[in-house]
Amino acid sequence: MSDNPFFDKYAEGYAKSVSHAKGADLDLLMSIIPDGLNNCLDVATGTGFTAAALSQKCRRVIAIDETENMINKARDLMKDRGIKNVEFIKTQFESYETDIKFDAITIRRALHHFNDKSAFFNKASKLIAENGTIAIADMVSPEDDDEDNFNMLERIRDPTHVGALKISEYRKLAELHGLKILSMNTTIEELTFEKWLYPVPKDSEAGKKCLSFLNGLTSDQLRRIRFDPEKMVLRKERLIIALTKADQPKI
Repeated sequence: MSDNPFFDKYAEGYAKSVSHAKGADLDLLMSIIPDGLNNCLDVATGTGFTAAALSQKCRRVIAIDETENMINKARDLMKDRGIKNVEFIKTQFESYETDIKFDAITIRRALHHFNDKSAFFNKASKLIAENGTIAIADMVSPEDDDEDNFNMLERIRDPTHVGALKISEYRKLAELHGLKILSMNTTIEELTFEKWLYPVPKDSEAGKKCLSFLNGLTSDQLRRIRFDPEKMVLRKERLIIALTKADQPKI
């Protein structure tokens, strides 16, 4: 299995990201996870900030990621914090196999990289224990962005970005896979153009292409993707959603 080239290149930057280490979405994500759990799974763990937080609520955390460089940074984080109950496995979620039924499954700022979102929901619903919690935090695409400019911009910055879901699409996928929504919260993070690009440099080819793309949008298109061209600020909305098993799935 090959490493994700984008995250292999920028692992150091993500390890130093204050937003990833202390973002409001991390606090909200942890607030919906009960204490005193036995087995938890952190999907696409990246540099390990979510797994580290989850380790305080769970006896055993399995953290998976497809990129070795990200896992190495996550291991460094656990060592620095003295955390010893997190195990790392290099694998994609799609190919991960286990007999464990998890009390909680978390995925933070990563679902937009999945090619098949429905397959993620399907597999998570099978790996979660009865009364377990699937907790997701991710950017959401604006409901009225019919031209998908939001995701097009994100893909210019990061070619491994597949697409962020709309909140309405989360509702549909939950129902489709027999999952009940326990809670839904959103956060808004105002980011300057440079902070939104991070860790991609502004003067890089990708940075210049992002700026060119924004300059080509109309004022209405910019409004729909929550970008203020005068202040050069993007308002990134994230959804934090908790799910559990409900009735039989509809597929």
